[in-house]
Amino acid sequence: MKSQLCRTRTACAVFVVVLLSMFGFPLTSWSADQLVLFRNATTGNKKDNVSISPYGANLVVALVVPGTKGETEAELKSLLGYDGDIGNLVSSLKIKEYAKEGSPLKTATSLWIQKDFNILPDFVDTVKKNFAAKVEQVDFQSNPGNACASINEWVDQNTNSKIKTLFDEVDPSNRVIAVSAIYFFDEWLNKFNKQQTQEDDFALPNGENKKVKMMRNRNASLRYGKDANSQWIELPYKTKGVSAVVILPDKGTELSEVVAKLTQDNFDGTFRTLKKQLLDVKLPRFEVEYKTSLRSALSRAGVKKIFSHDADFTGITPSRNLVVSDVLQKVFIKVDESGTEAAAATGLSIRTTSLDITKPKEFYVDRPFIFIVREGGNILFASAITKP
Repeated sequence: MKSQLCRTRTACAVFVVVLLSMFGFPLTSWSADQLVLFRNATTGNKKDNVSISPYGANLVVALVVPGTKGETEAELKSLLGYDGDIGNLVSSLKIKEYAKEGSPLKTATSLWIQKDFNILPDFVDTVKKNFAAKVEQVDFQSNPGNACASINEWVDQNTNSKIKTLFDEVDPSNRVIAVSAIYFFDEWLNKFNKQQTQEDDFALPNGENKKVKMMRNRNASLRYGKDANSQWIELPYKTKGVSAVVILPDKGTELSEVVAKLTQDNFDGTFRTLKKQLLDVKLPRFEVEYKTSLRSALSRAGVKKIFSHDADFTGITPSRNLVVSDVLQKVFIKVDESGTEAAAATGLSIRTTSLDITKPKEFYVDRPFIFIVREGGNILFASAITKP
C-alpha cells in the first residue's frame, strides 16, 4: 500500500479545531454518547493524566461532514447522533452566535488551501457560510515552513496563546488545512479562598503520596450525590448553565473502573440525582497539557470508513482518493481558586488513499479523580487526573 501511495499525486486535508469551553449559550444536546471517546482514550492508561474535549472532537467531525458522502458521511453523523442537513447541525453548534461582539466566548475559523488545488467551490462556500471561515491560499509544496508558521500564528492569536504550536511541521503533500479556534475563560460562582489553600497529600496510582496545592471550601452549598462506586459534586461557574462535575471514586475503587462505566446515560442519570448539601471540599489545583491521537478511539466508536481507502471525500475534491491518516487532539486545562481556563485543538489529517446536614460532609479529592466541564447537555472537557 505504501509504495502505491508514493506513486500517486498526494492530496491532503487537515481539519483542526481549537476549543475552549465553559460558555453560557444554550446548545442542542448531541443524542449520541459524548463520553465514548473519553472512555476509549483512557483505556489502558492508569498512570498519566488524560484530558480530551468530546465537544471539540464533535466540532471537528461536523466540519468534515460537508466533504463526505455515503457510508463515510453516515458514520460521522452517527457519532454526532445527528441526521439532517449541515445548516441544522451548525445551528445546534451556535458557531455564529459565539462570534458576536461582546460574547465571552471567542471563536474563529479558517481554511488554508494549497495554491491550484482542485477543491470543490461548494465545499469552500459551505465552510465559509456555516463556519464563517477565513480562507487563505498557501504553498504547502514549495514552502511548508511558512505555511506551518502562518497557521500556528493564527491559532496562537485565536486561543489567547494557550495553543501556541499546533503543528510542529506540515507535510508538503497537504492540500487543505481547516482550523477552528475557540477560547473562553470562566470563574467559579463561589471562588475558593486562596488563604485556605495549603499543601496536602494526594495518593498516586502507584501507592505513593505526592504533595499538592489543595484548594478548600469548608462550607460550600453544592449539589452532591453518589452512584455505585463514586461520589459526585457539581461546581457551578458564573455563567449560567455551565459547571464542572468532579467524580471521586470510592476508596478501594480504581479510577479505570469508574471511567469504564461512565456512559452518557450513566452521567446524565446520576447528574439528575445530585442534591444541594453543605460540603467541606478539598480539590487540588491542576494544570494539564495533553496531546493524543483519537484515531483508535474513533475507530472503536464506529468511525472507520474515513481511515480506509473506501473513504468518500468527494464533497471536497472530485477524485475519490482521500483517506484520513490521523486525528490529533491537543488540550490545555487549568483549574485554580478563581475558575477554569481551557483550550483544545483537534486535527483530522486527510491524505490520498492509498443531601442536607448541619455539619459539612467531607469531599476530599485526595486520590485520582474525573473532572468534567459541561454546558447544558454538552460535555466540553473530560479529564482523568492521576497526578495533579
